[in-house]
Amino acid sequence: MVAHSGWEKVNPTNAVDQLPQPFRAINKILEDILQAVGERIGEIEGRRKSEEYEFGLPEARASKIIPVAGSVTCAHTEPRGLPRIAIGTSNGEVWLIDTRAQEVVSQRP
Repeated sequence: MVAHSGWEKVNPTNAVDQLPQPFRAINKILEDILQAVGERIGEIEGRRKSEEYEFGLPEARASKIIPVAGSVTCAHTEPRGLPRIAIGTSNGEVWLIDTRAQEVVSQRP
């Protein structure tokens, strides 16, 4: 079977439908905004990787030290903003610490 000479091969995933006029203008504006945002994010990410950014960060000192047998191997905080942190130690223990009261709430071997 011979293909018609006027046909073009088109990858359907790359095909873009033409929008009617008011929507094309809105689409163009949105694309310009998103491109500018993407460029700005790239600039910020580039600055974060520089040495000047790291040395300019404020230093936070510990408000309390809780001795841990072994070393802390992992830590987890609640995404809901609860004042608790769970830590795992190299000895296989899990501690739940209340950060407001600054004390160990629970400890499991």
